[in-house]
Amino acid sequence: MMALGGFVGAMGGEWLVLASTSFIGAYLLMRGFAFFFGGYPSEYLIYFLIRNELPLDLNWTAWVYFSIFFVAFIFNYVW
Repeated sequence: MMALGGFVGAMGGEWLVLASTSFIGAYLLMRGFAFFFGGYPSEYLIYFLIRNELPLDLNWTAWVYFSIFFVAFIFNYVW
């Protein structure tokens, strides 16, 4: 995996940096909104529900946060 990562970084370093920083920035923005406004389940809760094969019922606010993440990622990547 190290060699693959080094190869991808050498061949497309600018794209890799742009995509990863856009992803991380959009995620942190979405989680910041979720921290202040609530309505998004924590990563631990999601992991617990999936691991124990319990249903993961997301309400409409979680889908709003997913939309914020997607729009912020596209905006960061394009701009």
